[in-house]
Amino acid sequence: LGHPLSLDDLEGLDPELLHGFRKLLDFEPADAIEELFCLTYQVQWSGLGEEHMVELIPGGKDVPVTGANREDYVEKYMRYMLIDSVKQQFAPFREGFIRVMGSSKVVQLLTAMELEYLVVGEPQLDFHALESNTEYVGFNKDDPFIRQFWSVVHSMDLASQQQLLMFVTGSSKAPVGGLGKLTFRIQRAGPDSNHLPTSHTCFNVLLLPQYETMAKLHDRLHIAIREHQGFGLQ
Repeated sequence: LGHPLSLDDLEGLDPELLHGFRKLLDFEPADAIEELFCLTYQVQWSGLGEEHMVELIPGGKDVPVTGANREDYVEKYMRYMLIDSVKQQFAPFREGFIRVMGSSKVVQLLTAMELEYLVVGEPQLDFHALESNTEYVGFNKDDPFIRQFWSVVHSMDLASQQQLLMFVTGSSKAPVGGLGKLTFRIQRAGPDSNHLPTSHTCFNVLLLPQYETMAKLHDRLHIAIREHQGFGLQ
């Protein structure tokens, strides 16, 4: 869309980094920043058991961040995180998007937030709306087991709810219009057993054995959504 980058763009990516940048930019006295923050013009992270480092400017690991250059440091760090670090992966998506939508006037009317919703879905997850819209095969919405299922889901933290969505649909976000617009189906996968729940992500179907107890349902469901990538089911 051609909009300039802002600190707010980091909120959904790394809230802790955003908080640190704001603290750095607001800190006074500025003359004490170099000594207290001990930062240089580099980005460091750990991955796959290895340490990685990228310099934001030539020789950046030896250039300290001070009160005089802190805004420049934040701008370059933010640009690396949002643009340079994903340039290789983003370029094919951008090319395809422009090829399909580049001549459309609709894109020019969208805000950045609206475009994000169209591409990746809405971040807000209303599981009560999803419950109201869910279809059942082998169950019905008034079955005590189904009530237990939704009790477990509503008690999950946000990260677990996102894992559940990913497990069943292949996406951790809601479609445009929210979870109430998502086609979601729960299908009975036999009587009580020690088998984990499975899913058909192409059809948004959760295959759920009818576990004897709510505790077992909670345990089996959480194992499935937490460990499914390791089983090669993603």
